[in-house]
Amino acid sequence: MTPWFDDMTMNRIGGFIGSAIGILGGTLGATAIIFIRKGWRKIYFTLYTSIILVGLSLAITGLIAIFMKQPFIVWYGFLLPGAITTILLLSLLPVINKRFTDFEILQMKSHDL
Repeated sequence: MTPWFDDMTMNRIGGFIGSAIGILGGTLGATAIIFIRKGWRKIYFTLYTSIILVGLSLAITGLIAIFMKQPFIVWYGFLLPGAITTILLLSLLPVINKRFTDFEILQMKSHDL
């Protein structure tokens, strides 16, 4: 089996993937308060879910590379950012959902006054 990418190319791809996901996740996390205060739950969770799906697809690509006996650098470059993204964002999902719910309850209480 020939490798999908050589070492230098995979290093660049892995660096780009990791940087892009880190920037997207950081931006989404930093702007969460804006989405919460505006009440844009659907938009936020659509973006959030799309990043989770990107992470899942990267992890699946890494697993396929393992099963196809690709070199370590190839499957590691896909599996690591995919697994980190998926696990991290899925574990933070209940926290963000609670923030949205708490803010909605706060708005309802303020309207009752």
